[in-house]
Amino acid sequence: MLFAFDRDHPGKGFYVSNGATAYWEAIPPKIYHTLIQNAPLKSIAFGLGGAYFYKESAGRWFLSSETYTHYPQVYKIGQSGEQINWVAFGPAGKTIVEDNGGYMRWNDISSSVRAALNTKQIKNIQLGVDSGGSYWIEYIDGSTVSLLPVPWHARYCTARDKPRPHLQITSSSTTAFSGVSSTDTSRQLQLLPSSHQFFQNVAFQFTKSWCHTGTPVPKVRYIFSINPSTAASEKAHKNYEKLFGNTQWMWHATTRECLLGDDGRRTRLCSGANCSLCKIVKEGYKKKYARKTGMNLRSSSFNTILLNTVVVGKPFLTNQAHNGQKKPPKGYHSICGLPGSGSALNFEETCVYDDDAVRPRYLLLFDA
Repeated sequence: MLFAFDRDHPGKGFYVSNGATAYWEAIPPKIYHTLIQNAPLKSIAFGLGGAYFYKESAGRWFLSSETYTHYPQVYKIGQSGEQINWVAFGPAGKTIVEDNGGYMRWNDISSSVRAALNTKQIKNIQLGVDSGGSYWIEYIDGSTVSLLPVPWHARYCTARDKPRPHLQITSSSTTAFSGVSSTDTSRQLQLLPSSHQFFQNVAFQFTKSWCHTGTPVPKVRYIFSINPSTAASEKAHKNYEKLFGNTQWMWHATTRECLLGDDGRRTRLCSGANCSLCKIVKEGYKKKYARKTGMNLRSSSFNTILLNTVVVGKPFLTNQAHNGQKKPPKGYHSICGLPGSGSALNFEETCVYDDDAVRPRYLLLFDA
């Protein structure tokens, strides 16, 4: 059995797998796509502030960029090129890391956890979110030992006794698609009813991702799913994902010259030279359409933003602006700028440099 509890939602967010099926609730939005594509996983762990680790059945593993902020020791190990088997995140920087050779290293864990680690070979471990040294350990022989915090009890029993398949947000446009006629671009956008599960999930992601602390979260009015422009385009994205992995949901705002999406009815793409939004929906992302900020060139009651699947691969972390850079440093597939003390950035920004690394999935219109 494999399970992990989200430290940002104690008692609510969790992942569980019995080896054949997987189930999860209230986990970081960035990892939804990966779970849908790769579940069940070999190992997974969630930390504070959006930090997470997962390892696919094929052996590839990934650490989120947020790990750098809350668990720098773990991120340093990941950046060193060592092959990680599993990670356990605890509160206030408490961590355990096991490499592929079975060697474990830990930081500031309780004496009771250390004693349990030395008993038998570990298969999986989770550390509690409290300061009382809580833990759950499964050994290779299938036996378990635990000291669980109270908020975990009900969820753990549900996860243990009733693991079942669960589908989180995914793009309805990625299945059985043969391409959209170049003469009928209106078919590339499909309005989602506000009662639709995908509408509610995407709107939830928008609300949770809003980072302008001095401004109330605006109301989402319309959401459109975006059909890929061609089957070949979608295949190229999938092939890129297979090569580098670490696919995440990410937002992108760009220039809109027309009134695409307004009132939930305007779905025909324009041909304006400055309308990056329509070009992205029609052709996919091209570096030549990149813009620093999103803006309306015509008066509208709504602003627009795109929700995308982005193959991040191995990100290069920095706290400096890399304006004008045309490719990531050698050995990396993207650049992730992190805000914080001493950083030149106010918000987290991720840049990819291959057109096949990103595809638009949803168009949101929210109050301007």
